[in-house]
Amino acid sequence: MQIARIIQSLRDDHQLIGVSFRDRNEGSQSIIVDVDLDAGFFSVDELPSAGCRQLVSDGEPFDIRAELNGVDVGMAGLKVSEISEDDQGALYQVPIPKRISYVQRREAFRARVTGLTEVPVALSWTDEETSTSGELEAALDDIS
Repeated sequence: MQIARIIQSLRDDHQLIGVSFRDRNEGSQSIIVDVDLDAGFFSVDELPSAGCRQLVSDGEPFDIRAELNGVDVGMAGLKVSEISEDDQGALYQVPIPKRISYVQRREAFRARVTGLTEVPVALSWTDEETSTSGELEAALDDIS
């Protein structure tokens, strides 16, 4: 749910996203135009690069990088689940990933936690106004 909120914020703020393909010299920029929590996907607007459009159509996995309020947001290994086209171009539906990279940039040193030392983190919350609660389990990537 938190991942979807971050993606919604990218959409709401009309943030440019960088789309890139690993081991390829191809990339493009676009924006997120829709987030559907019920269906579990978000939609990316037309990709200006013909090469990127072809790679996406061929089912190549891609990465997204963006910046949101001074925080670097990254999503890796994404694949388009559906492409719809109309007079204005293509719209790419992408399943909401289960994991994203969300790194706040700072001037201070950040101690990275290596992959060998996984530090589990669990957060839980209750919103008394709406009588809702939730939990988030993750792994710590750095210590600052």
